[in-house]
Amino acid sequence: MDNMRHLIHLIISLLVLVLGVIGLKNLQITVPRMVRSGDSVLMTCNYDLEGKLLYTVKWYLDDAEFYRFAPKKKPPGLVLPVRNINVNLTISNKNKVMLLNISKKQSGLYKCEATEELPTLETKTDGATMTIIDVPQNKPTILVERQRLPLGETLRANCTSGSSLPAPVITWTLNGEPINNVTIFFKEYSRNIKIDEERTFSQSYLELSMTSEVLQEGKLLLKCLANIPLVYKASDEVEITEDEPFIASVRGDASPHSHRTNGCRPVSITQCLGLVTMFYILLTARSSS
Repeated sequence: MDNMRHLIHLIISLLVLVLGVIGLKNLQITVPRMVRSGDSVLMTCNYDLEGKLLYTVKWYLDDAEFYRFAPKKKPPGLVLPVRNINVNLTISNKNKVMLLNISKKQSGLYKCEATEELPTLETKTDGATMTIIDVPQNKPTILVERQRLPLGETLRANCTSGSSLPAPVITWTLNGEPINNVTIFFKEYSRNIKIDEERTFSQSYLELSMTSEVLQEGKLLLKCLANIPLVYKASDEVEITEDEPFIASVRGDASPHSHRTNGCRPVSITQCLGLVTMFYILLTARSSS
């Protein structure tokens, strides 16, 4: 009897060993690294059963199971309540799961765990982190001191982004090209301003000399871009015109209608406050340098 038991145990061990060699392998998960809140997200889980049967596929968020696919169950898909995750059962299956209207609290480590059928119940797992971003509701806004400037004067501009977490990164372009100190001289000051635990906005202040090199047919196009990689990009732009000096006629006829004036886009009280803040920071930076 002992010999028979030993033989059976040996056969089972050999079967497990052989089946394990040719069973489940190469499991790989695909999860977006960053996405916008409110979007739908499709995550995939691919693996090779090498002819074996699938027992279950389970999806986890930070070790809490929220979706299970069991091909022998009717229906095969099952959703479990975790952080109000909304799973599209029509699209989700053994190789993918779709989440609807995702929110920031659903950020975390997502894992896929696949298990093959008896007798081995071989299991493989892979995971990846997804961060969900509440992007700014408003596009960035440029404020300039004046929209008409003569050559030799300094153009001062402020760009303020909408609020989010993380805060957008602000960059500038001049006439469609990134601004750099190789071609022109400029000064830039940037900072992030925290509103609360969930929201921060960015401000960037630019000083640029009005020279013939920056003008194209007496004008320049200044643009600021606010960017959160992979999920958000928005911009604002303003056209600055060269203010040529007025030359009176020989008769001294200085008609007010022929005189060039400086112009500025209509601004709100909030924008004016932002402009005042810009000048204060620029003065502070100058005094400390």
